[in-house]
Amino acid sequence: MKSLRDLKIGERATVVEFKEGEFALKMMEMGVVPGKIVRLIRKAPSGNPIVIESGMSLIAVRLEESDAMLIKII
Repeated sequence: MKSLRDLKIGERATVVEFKEGEFALKMMEMGVVPGKIVRLIRKAPSGNPIVIESGMSLIAVRLEESDAMLIKII
């Protein structure tokens, strides 16, 4: 299973599950739930943070946290 970190800019993926409870709760509060499609919008020059699009929202995610979101690239 791949993590959010594995996406390239512009790629889309379906959220499969979360490994960490606190991060999962934060994401679900923002509407990012298993089954939701997300797209990688940009990475900071240092690679941290990354910005994903979920619906009409842009969400910045720390690179360390991105490993807790398991995805299926589409």
